[in-house]
Amino acid sequence: MPLSEESEALTSYVFSVGGHLSSSLDFLSPKGAGGRGVVAVSAVRKGSNLAAVPVRACLFVPKQGEHASTPAASFLRDYIGEQEQRRQGTGGEGEEPLSPFAAAAALLLAEAAAGERSPHSRFLASLPFGGSLVDDGDDENDPGNENGSAVKCLDCVLAWRPEELKLLSATSAHDDGGGARKLFVGSMKPLYASSPHFWPRPYDSFAAFVRAACLVQSRAFHLRATNFATGAESDDADGGTLYLIPGIDQLNHARRVKMRSTALERVSASSASGVRGEEEGGDAKGKGRQAEKEKVDFFSMKADRDIAAGEEVFHGYGDSLSDSDLLTTYGFIPLQEEEEEEEEEEEEEEERAVLLSETLVGAARAVTGSDEGVSERAAALREAGALPRAFSFTRGDPIPNALFGAASLLCLGKIADADADADADAGGEAGGEAGGEAGGSGSVGKGGRGERAAEAEALWLEARGDLSSVAVRLSVDEALEGAPEIAYAASLAIQGAAAAAVESLQAGGALEAAADRELEEKKGAGDVVFARRTRLARLVRQREIDMMRMLRVSAMEVAAAALEEEEGESDNDEDDEDDDGEEQEEKRAINAVDAPSSGERKRAAAPPSKEKKRKKRGD
Repeated sequence: MPLSEESEALTSYVFSVGGHLSSSLDFLSPKGAGGRGVVAVSAVRKGSNLAAVPVRACLFVPKQGEHASTPAASFLRDYIGEQEQRRQGTGGEGEEPLSPFAAAAALLLAEAAAGERSPHSRFLASLPFGGSLVDDGDDENDPGNENGSAVKCLDCVLAWRPEELKLLSATSAHDDGGGARKLFVGSMKPLYASSPHFWPRPYDSFAAFVRAACLVQSRAFHLRATNFATGAESDDADGGTLYLIPGIDQLNHARRVKMRSTALERVSASSASGVRGEEEGGDAKGKGRQAEKEKVDFFSMKADRDIAAGEEVFHGYGDSLSDSDLLTTYGFIPLQEEEEEEEEEEEEEEERAVLLSETLVGAARAVTGSDEGVSERAAALREAGALPRAFSFTRGDPIPNALFGAASLLCLGKIADADADADADAGGEAGGEAGGEAGGSGSVGKGGRGERAAEAEALWLEARGDLSSVAVRLSVDEALEGAPEIAYAASLAIQGAAAAAVESLQAGGALEAAADRELEEKKGAGDVVFARRTRLARLVRQREIDMMRMLRVSAMEVAAAALEEEEGESDNDEDDEDDDGEEQEEKRAINAVDAPSSGERKRAAAPPSKEKKRKKRGD
């Protein structure tokens, strides 16, 4: 099977800069997922070199002291350095620093504006729409980028038009569209003004920036560092540098690990020999020795398994990317039918992200019966990163520790208040004394009601020191074993948040349908971009609704289990007290009449357990 003409041109270019793209692969095949990708034209054996691209041949903004491949890269390196110096002094206050993302987009635009004068021009020609980042329809006075995002643009959410963004309302992929405009005004315009010859019109337009930003967001790579002592991995290992890598940037993402056949690594100069591949024969040794002598690093990919002829070569963009992550960053979502087909081949859990931050706080207020304490706890959780905008979970683990822990910490005030009320109803000191003798001083939730209230507050005080770790540590199982009140209150809050989220998602679906009808009336049915983005919005919305419904059911099951746990704990307390004597027996009888147990207080609001449901149906 012959290579496409475009792929041959790209392979020739990479070879000319000292790299290697395997001749067994078509790097610009129209048979790839989404209309383009890397497809094997002949069988590839495990361990074969698929690609090796010198770092110096990549498009990136170098750090201070590093060599710049083009005048624009050199200017951006110095511009960032000068900004840093001003910030360290007194003159840079209020100045918006140029982020690695904005710098990469700016470099891409500058190289596109340079045309054939750029040493990366042949690489840019391999990018979508031939690397052309401008269009005759671009209009800087169009605040919503109405035209620019529809012409020569990817489906990353930052490129969606205002009426398209409405389609994503209440989903985790929703963006009000202000982020790209804010970045353009705060960072790009001052940059363009400082050196307009690098960004002539119309390369300084908002529409051109959006296209460049989409390409960087969907195709750039960044490194990860591994701590040699702990083995932990972290992002931004190279100071946040983003790399656009010829050829390697063409590989599509596979969510399923089983479908992936390669991974990216940076090959150090000491092991650079031979990276040009076995196909070059004796020449590879000479090139390898030269690369090692010049201390040239490569981005390299090898086959992790055998690859059959006609098979697409996939790698992973990330192991925990939800549908909304993929849509927001890369502009695609795996099709439902493809997903179902994959699930038949391999049972593997997928993470999904759903918006729950605000709805969870509102549900916690409903559970506690007031706002007292909830807002303070929510603010502290947000500051510590333990109450993110969206939570990710899988079908197999619909209530992850982070979500359950955040809900538990939000509801601790209710637990303390309820136990204090129970003590008062039970007769003050008598009730507390009896409870204290019955329970002892175990973990949170064990012991008398006064102890439980105090220990609930103690847990919050402990959490204030390290909210993130405490939220994760406070798992469903631990709460059920240690404090069923915590498990019950948290599950009710999660159930309420899920119900509110479903309602909001469904309301967004109605807006989606209305926007669809409105646009069809205005423009007719010929807007292919809008039709495609409508389909993507509906897909992510329906998947989030399905997951939220599953979350509601799981939360109901946890609530029922918490009741059973608490009732069982009360029964054990009674057994332990059988030998306490007649005086304690009288106190218990009085307390039982005056103050029903916490399990009895909650029973009216609790969802029925699975066993009770079966009995009601007569199964």
